[in-house]
Amino acid sequence: METYSMKNTHISNKRGSIFKNGIIQKFYYACFFLLLTVFHVQPATADPPQIGSIADQTTLEDIATSIISFTATDLETAASNLILTMTSSDQTLVPDEYLLYESNSGQYSIVATPAFNQYGTATISVTITDAGGLTACTSFNITVTEVDDSQYMWTNNQAADVVLGQSDFISNSSGTSDSLFSSPKMAAVDPVTGKVFICDHDNNRVLRFSSTNASINGSSAEAVLGQADFISGLDNRGGSVAANTLNGPFHIFVDSFGRLWVVDRSNHRVLRFDNASSKATGSDADGVLGQVDFTSSSSGTTQNTFYLPIGLWVDPAGRLWVGDNGNDRVLRFDNAAMKSNGANADGVLCQPDFVSNTSAVTQSAINSVYDVSGDNKGHLSFLS
Repeated sequence: METYSMKNTHISNKRGSIFKNGIIQKFYYACFFLLLTVFHVQPATADPPQIGSIADQTTLEDIATSIISFTATDLETAASNLILTMTSSDQTLVPDEYLLYESNSGQYSIVATPAFNQYGTATISVTITDAGGLTACTSFNITVTEVDDSQYMWTNNQAADVVLGQSDFISNSSGTSDSLFSSPKMAAVDPVTGKVFICDHDNNRVLRFSSTNASINGSSAEAVLGQADFISGLDNRGGSVAANTLNGPFHIFVDSFGRLWVVDRSNHRVLRFDNASSKATGSDADGVLGQVDFTSSSSGTTQNTFYLPIGLWVDPAGRLWVGDNGNDRVLRFDNAAMKSNGANADGVLCQPDFVSNTSAVTQSAINSVYDVSGDNKGHLSFLS
């Protein structure tokens, strides 16, 4: 950029005379000096973002990686405005859509999931772009090791190794304590911590067991969500619906980042608990779908409501699928963890639109849905 300035350095008036036609005439003359100064200013040089290195990773066939952490910073761009993109060198082994991340103040976490029954090595390229379009890049390798699938198969009449909810394998009493259940509906394991969650339907709660206690018969839970303590079991804690209550929870799922998703059936909603393995007893949920806030519990047949939801699953691309039992449909929420409370679904199966709820038994319709699940091959299954 060039800047021009003019400086009036000296102006003086002079008086004089001249003889003309026999008459002396006075006159004034002025001396004017003008200085033009040119400054050439060099533009400031913008700094590109800085990105930390990422170590190479290994995982087993069909198993997502552990959380991969790194930092990224930029002097001119706020951390929340940096853009992260990732690409895989082998789309068959690790598709781009199976590369997920979350960020918080420049701290990034990545989880990569290999495709179904694939093994080998892929290079993952990570790019950070700032507001000025400058970039920083790094890369790392993911090696997926082939496994013998037979080691994960059960045999007919195989005996269980551990029992939770009872002190032994021959007891069957129900109860409301840190070691008893009443009509449990679902179990889920946090892939990050190994902790076990139990959806205790009739006690209107979810119990959490440490990975150590989960391997001991009749062990006690370490925390409870949906109730204030281990000896309470009333729906919505005996009061109004809130961020820390449940009413007939029916299904749970823990995703690759350790987020617990709960189908709160009779409150017609799905709750999200971030970092669920570290939540204290009675903690609030961090997000809600199906309701505009944590204090509403009405049912509906729209793009952002449920009617007695019953099942859910989060796929490797971060999409949440919800079995909306009373509306005879399955709703899809893309990038579900980033959705605001009460957000619209992005897709619907088994109905022609978001305002229909006709039941039928055809190739494109269902009569109620009772469970939703899938795999890392892009398959979605639900029980009707």
